[in-house]
Amino acid sequence: MMYPSSWQIIEENPGRVIFISPQNTEIRIIVGNVSKSIDANTIPLRNITAHNEALNENKALRGVASHIYDNEVTVGTAHFPGWMLGYNVPGHYIIDTNLVANGKRFTISYVEVTSKVTETLSTMQTMLNSFQLIK
Repeated sequence: MMYPSSWQIIEENPGRVIFISPQNTEIRIIVGNVSKSIDANTIPLRNITAHNEALNENKALRGVASHIYDNEVTVGTAHFPGWMLGYNVPGHYIIDTNLVANGKRFTISYVEVTSKVTETLSTMQTMLNSFQLIK
């Protein structure tokens, strides 16, 4: 993922990287295993999709966040299908982008102070557009 040279990178572990701007904007990338669920029509376990992840997150945010919206997106240079969920929590605006690719689940989170979103949203979009899987 391309990022501004003034941003700091913190690799907490192989599955979690945080990009932080000098003004404390955060973009987090969390990689995990794809969850499984039971499909009532076919009974075998199946992988949860990015859309399912967004729907589950939407349900979990009710009563905690406000102005929740979700929409289908494509992510990165390979145009991975994903779902974006935007919402407000007190003082902050968050966009979580969920995608499933190469057997892994990716959550890319943009966290910003509500008053600064107009200043940094385009940087987040540029970073998201540059996302690519190397392995």
